[in-house]
Amino acid sequence: MIKTPIKFSIIILILLLFSTFTHAQITPENEVRKIIEKATVVISPYLDTVPQLQTGGNSTAAFSLMNRTVFKRSSSSQFLSEYNLQKSEVLKKDWGVDLNANYIENINVPSENVIDNSIYNRRAQIGVEWDILKNGLVENRKEAQYFANKAYLDDKYLMEEEKDRYFLDRWNHIIFLFNQEKLKLLSVREGLINEQIDFARSLFFLKHLSKEELLKYESTLAEIKGLKNLYNSYNDQYFYDVDSTVFINELPLYDINYEALVNSFNSPIADTIKMILEEQLALRTHWSKNFSVNTFARYNTYDLAGVSATKRNFFTFGLGLSMPLPVNIKAKNKLEEIQQKIEYSKYTDESYIREKNILNLTYEYRYKLKQYIQLYQKRRVYEERVRKLRILKNGQSMAFNPIKANQTINELLSIDLELIDLKQNLYLNLLKIYSELPYADSLDFVKNANIPNYADTYNNVSKGIYVWTDAIRNYSGYFLEEYAELYNLNTLVIVQPKNDTLQEERYNWIPKSDSIRLEIMVGNNQLIFHDNPNEYIDLVLSNIGKRKINALHLDVEPHVFDDWQEKKVEYLQQYLVMLKKVRVYCDQQGIELTVSIPLHYIEEYTMQIFEISDKVYFMAYENIKIDYIARKITPFLEDYKSKVVIALRTNDFTNRIALEEHIQLLKNASTVSNFVIHDMESLIELDKKTLLNEEY
Repeated sequence: MIKTPIKFSIIILILLLFSTFTHAQITPENEVRKIIEKATVVISPYLDTVPQLQTGGNSTAAFSLMNRTVFKRSSSSQFLSEYNLQKSEVLKKDWGVDLNANYIENINVPSENVIDNSIYNRRAQIGVEWDILKNGLVENRKEAQYFANKAYLDDKYLMEEEKDRYFLDRWNHIIFLFNQEKLKLLSVREGLINEQIDFARSLFFLKHLSKEELLKYESTLAEIKGLKNLYNSYNDQYFYDVDSTVFINELPLYDINYEALVNSFNSPIADTIKMILEEQLALRTHWSKNFSVNTFARYNTYDLAGVSATKRNFFTFGLGLSMPLPVNIKAKNKLEEIQQKIEYSKYTDESYIREKNILNLTYEYRYKLKQYIQLYQKRRVYEERVRKLRILKNGQSMAFNPIKANQTINELLSIDLELIDLKQNLYLNLLKIYSELPYADSLDFVKNANIPNYADTYNNVSKGIYVWTDAIRNYSGYFLEEYAELYNLNTLVIVQPKNDTLQEERYNWIPKSDSIRLEIMVGNNQLIFHDNPNEYIDLVLSNIGKRKINALHLDVEPHVFDDWQEKKVEYLQQYLVMLKKVRVYCDQQGIELTVSIPLHYIEEYTMQIFEISDKVYFMAYENIKIDYIARKITPFLEDYKSKVVIALRTNDFTNRIALEEHIQLLKNASTVSNFVIHDMESLIELDKKTLLNEEY
């Protein structure tokens, strides 16, 4: 038997060991939780504000990159153009008229045995001579045109020379600007890694992170520093002025417009140059260059010698003609023709080589564009991963891992860096094409690139949604925000009651960026009877405070009145009077005016509604037949297609798939691409029914 004191000591020892073991287990877990909470706080801003890539942008800035002149350099072609133009002006004013005079003094003239009038002591002549053909009026006119043509050609050649002369400047400037943007992104990545690497090390020591994962952080940090050194070393050597008006994120993503590109090969300027080169040959071989025709008028005075010495004065008029032997004319013209053909051949050969180079560069450009689009789609996948992580974080789910979130954000930013690099290559390639394209002084040969959104099968329509108060009351703000983002619902038409008990919850979930179009719906059928409907609207809109909105949306439905059939025209007239008053209010507030109306309003009045409103939402409810809806909206498409929005109700469809397919069918039948769904809560319920495979 063990003695009681010994038993007691053993029990105490066991309890102490158990307590120590339990404390050792709890303490690391608490530490891990604290680290994860701190890491979550750090990563949250990156999850909440994922930057959106722009593919459209500022075309003026894009052209300035292609046509930038860092500093002017003088060129012999520039002076040659000025010289030829000046010479052309001189020749135009030269009529081939010359004033001439001569004087002869005879020495030791004999005075005896001289036949009268045969010898003179002195003679003076003054006169005017006019060369009409060679070296005269006609040839000078031809030469003036020849040198004017040369000046024009020199100007165009100068344009091409400047592209070559400034090419490296423009090339380096583009790289410099893109490097600046890359450095900004690398600094964000570096800050992100530095903020998280300490957490990663702590988790590694607590055996909650593998050595491999920790090494990923350290290798990524080393890679970032290497890239920053690379880009900084390049930019440090750039000493020209930087165009501060160009922002890389605002540069559009271009595709090549092949039709315009091919047309530019046969541009009017190129055709003009060909005509001028042919004209130069004709000017150089003109027949007037081979014939001399001149006329003259002189006044003569003679001091005669001899017995009856006297003076005689008289006028002389004459005409002269000279020409080379016919044998030589043809040979000279042939020589000149060959010389001009050499010049023309140089031009055509150069044009052919350029066209081949441009086509090769175009292929390279489109190949890089394909790579950009593929990487852009990869980014879309990462955007979705970030969205899911954001939901876990906002829902305070235990499944949220800030370390994984950090890695995902870092990978997303790495993709952005690659996209910037690809965009840089696209613009450098575009500069090559522009510089090779003969006599191009614009970017008419490009068009905005169309990036298909493969992440969403139904991506070719713009979709919005009505949001009633029940959706705001029954679902959290972050859920509604994520739901709208998931299904690309880019227009929110939110109902605003006069007395709002959910004022804060109604709008706090809506992004304040321009990615979402916000319309505030005011619904009161009695507004058509108000003398001043704007007072009521102003009172309702006071609930939204200083939040920026895009439009006021009127949901005023006189067609629900019991006497609608008897007073249809009267009600529609009152509706238009109200609408004009509200239009004035919206113009004063700087917002758009949109309305919801049924398909069956009288066409004449619907036309007037279109004239007053910025958008008209056709409530295509109950009768959802494609041909019926298309027939009803067709009269308004010619003048107001951009204003037409088709509203569909979830109650009219058995499941979400049927709704989406119907939108596509309507889009194809009507060519309208703007839709709105009635409404947020019922759409969520429709999704639930679809997932459960139940009839709605």
